[in-house]
Amino acid sequence: MTRPQKAWEFVLKAWDFVFAVMLIGGSPLVVMFAGILVVSYFFDHGAKEPPHAWELVCGWAVFLILPLVTFCLACWWRRKRRVLPISLFPLELIAGLFFGAVSFVVLLVAWYAAFADN
Repeated sequence: MTRPQKAWEFVLKAWDFVFAVMLIGGSPLVVMFAGILVVSYFFDHGAKEPPHAWELVCGWAVFLILPLVTFCLACWWRRKRRVLPISLFPLELIAGLFFGAVSFVVLLVAWYAAFADN
């Protein structure tokens, strides 16, 4: 194998790892925030009465169930389509979870800074 071929193979493997980390860590966040936008469009935030049961179920589905399903689907899809050996999947999973947690905290801090009363 020539030197440019080895370099290209390294680039492919590095991109495969980065893609896996972004897919596993980012897809649940995207689904959660998209669900929040959709659900908040249909709910009346100025209502005087407490929320109905279906509103609470939709809220819990958006916050917990949909991101978990998306995470599981991303892991399943990732195990089927990969360039790297399967033995590196736990490392991709840990890095993806770390990336997702850090991204979530950064988004929460930005949201708090945008809407905090100064």
